[in-house]
Amino acid sequence: MQLQRNEIMTGLLVIGTIAVIAFVLVLLGAPGLFRPLVTYKIYFDNAVGIKQGAPVMLAGRKIGQVQKLFSPVSSEEEKRAEEAAAAIHPSEPNASPAPAENKPKFEVRVDVQVDK
Repeated sequence: MQLQRNEIMTGLLVIGTIAVIAFVLVLLGAPGLFRPLVTYKIYFDNAVGIKQGAPVMLAGRKIGQVQKLFSPVSSEEEKRAEEAAAAIHPSEPNASPAPAENKPKFEVRVDVQVDK
């Protein structure tokens, strides 16, 4: 009787340990499960291959996913995107290539949600 009780306690300990390890792995691997998510708006001149629901990867680890795609970009949003791009990368005189006049600078806006 004592031997059977020890076997049951050992089995419960093993099952409990496996459950705790599985919970920790889910906690570490699931973006937004217990941490807040942040939404970023990213503007691309070419977004071929980007789809809604696609994973956002950083150093080979999933940190979020693509929420929505908006195309074409409205003129108001394009103006804000150009202001942000100019603040990050100031224009250089005599830089090439010159953008085409008939092609919009930003073709698509992508909203992505990532871990904070």
